[in-house]
Amino acid sequence: MKYGQTKKIDEKMVCSENNNADENLVKSIPVIQLKKSPALLAEKIIQEKMTDEQRNHEYEVQQKQLAQIFELMQKQSDKFGNISLSEVREQFKLYQ
Repeated sequence: MKYGQTKKIDEKMVCSENNNADENLVKSIPVIQLKKSPALLAEKIIQEKMTDEQRNHEYEVQQKQLAQIFELMQKQSDKFGNISLSEVREQFKLYQ
């Protein structure tokens, strides 16, 4: 394999060693996931480049959004039924 090339090994993409850290992230993502969700690689690259402060801010924003969604669902319990915050969190995990 030439410098900087990728190839499929055991259903994973493997990148030869090079100076481009973004390309090296590919090696940890199974090929099937890359085909299903091309955004997965972009998300992983962005997360790797985020500072701790940015990650904390992202987490806080997510928690506020979940709280607002939960509040809305409680107000409209005739549509959504009685749902707990933990159930909303579990549903949220399905979309991450």
